[in-house]
This record gives sequence, C-alpha cells and structure tokens, in this order.
Amino acid sequence: MLFLLNNLYCLLGITVIFGSRNGVLSLVFNLSLERAILWHQYLAWLTLAAAINHWMNSDSNGSGYIMIGVIAAFIVFSLKPIRRYLWELFMKVHWLLILILLAASIIHGVIIGVIGIAYYFLDLAYRY
Repeated sequence: MLFLLNNLYCLLGITVIFGSRNGVLSLVFNLSLERAILWHQYLAWLTLAAAINHWMNSDSNGSGYIMIGVIAAFIVFSLKPIRRYLWELFMKVHWLLILILLAASIIHGVIIGVIGIAYYFLDLAYRY
C-alpha cells in the first residue's frame, strides 16, 4: 500500500479501474458496483493528496498544473449534493474531465494512468 501512496501514477490508474461498472474486476473479485464506486471515491481522494504532494515537491510543469486542476475538479463535481441532485451535470462534466485528464496524462508522460483508461475500454468491450 505504501508503494501506491508514493506512486501517483499507479493511484491514478487504479482509481480509473475501480470506476468501471460491472466488468472484469467485478467478475474476478466478486465486487459489487456500490463497493467498487466506494473504492473509486476513496482512491480519488488519495490521488488528489498524492498529486498535491507531487506538485509541492517537483519543478513546475504546465501539464502537471492541468492534471491537478482536473483532479480537484473531479472531486468538486463529485460531491454528494452535485452528484445526487445534478446527475446529468455530474456525468457530462465527468466525461469532459476524463478526456482532458487523458490528454494531460499523455503530455505529462503518465503512461500507467493511461493504462487505467485502456482497462475501461477493455471493460466496455467485455460488457458488449
């Protein structure tokens, strides 16, 4: 677990993996959607904390600023009142931020974070 906390990129990828719904992860580990989403939320907070730590201990980089801003926006738009009462806004903003984070991850060189997105598309293909 300490390795994950120290490695922001793995945290980002695992956060995305737990955000997938009813896919391979659920099948292999017998994980319900509610439990996976709960882990997705916890890991998102850990990813934000690790991103802030990474930001404070590294040189300035524009794509890194974009990534930390996007991760913070994910958290803000995922707060319970917004998620519960403005579901459509939550989902549309979530998808927009996913695309921005994917582009910023590639620019920043976070290949393992992109692997999480690849898992999502593999999961999507598995469901169809």
